Amino acid sequence: MHKIHTSIESLLTGSLLDHVVQSLVEMAGKSYEQRLREAWGVTDNPMLGGYLLPDGDFLDFSEGQGYRTADHRQIEGVVPSKWRKGNKPRGYRWDDVVHVSKKIGMFRWVPESWHITMWTPPTKEQLRVIGKLAKMKPFMVAAEYRGKQWEELDYTIHDAERIVEDIKRFFKLN
Repeated sequence: MHKIHTSIESLLTGSLLDHVVQSLVEMAGKSYEQRLREAWGVTDNPMLGGYLLPDGDFLDFSEGQGYRTADHRQIEGVVPSKWRKGNKPRGYRWDDVVHVSKKIGMFRWVPESWHITMWTPPTKEQLRVIGKLAKMKPFMVAAEYRGKQWEELDYTIHDAERIVEDIKRFFKLN
């Protein structure tokens, strides 16, 4: 028992303890959005994006590779434990990802299919980016808000203004 105690004590001294304390200090007082920005970085390139943030930036899911490599569920690695639901192992907590997305007002973006999923009313910046994206390629929108669901899969590049107006109508922003 003394050897185990001594081993644990040695682990908690020096660099390991310094690292743990430094990590806790760095995260203290930061919003979840700030933590995501620091962990993933941001981009204005929609082909690299994974989530559209309230200010119109995308979380950069390229991991420095020049193309998108990350999965949407990977953000749960920095989800505060108080927001986690159930005992599901990491990587299987889609409910947590949705909860966090709602909490900070970010939207899931899938550049492979030019598809956005929304859970909260968009900011003006998010609407501006969505309108811009909708002019580039045919666009798909899915939204869930206050028990209502909406999915429109057939927008063409000629429907950019209609997409923004439909989103405003769905979220009652008009």
